[in-house]
Amino acid sequence: MNPLTGKLVIGTLQGDRDLLNSEKHVERALTEITERTKMKLINGPHLIRVVADTKTPADPEADSGGVTGTAVWSTSGAMIHT
Repeated sequence: MNPLTGKLVIGTLQGDRDLLNSEKHVERALTEITERTKMKLINGPHLIRVVADTKTPADPEADSGGVTGTAVWSTSGAMIHT
């Protein structure tokens, strides 16, 4: 049995802003997470470039843009937002 069974794992990626917003880097991170946790990948990784929203007084929490990536595993999944 995988030692991560039944666990929620939350991590923080830190580093160069351009690297963190690189689709190639996010894809590589999802692939490495999948391999290191020995999870069975059934779909993905999938990546979406998120375009920055304009912040307004009505919406001060507008999205600053970046990359969202997902990997679907047979019993769970992984997601990264930059």
